[in-house]
Amino acid sequence: TCYGFAAIAIILSVVERIGEKSGWGKFVPSPMTCGLGFMIPPACTLTILMGGLVSKLWEIQDCAAFEVKNQEVSSGLLAGAGVAAVLVAIMTLAGVPTLVSH
Repeated sequence: TCYGFAAIAIILSVVERIGEKSGWGKFVPSPMTCGLGFMIPPACTLTILMGGLVSKLWEIQDCAAFEVKNQEVSSGLLAGAGVAAVLVAIMTLAGVPTLVSH
């Protein structure tokens, strides 16, 4: 199975490189991001998906504001998620019941 996924990653990388010259390479999924989808838990993957969808909707609705503030908002949301994860870990170690089940 690992050899099959490695072969798919190599093929996708080659197709992506060929497509960069023709302009259609941006439609080929990145092997690294596909691999990350298998490595990280579904809760994190869904969070990333939701963030990407909200970001795309924001870009469509107000492109000028998106260009100026996208990185700041994204960084703030990532930092907030990290702080929340630390708080959940502390609460779990303290024996406080949380809404997140593991």
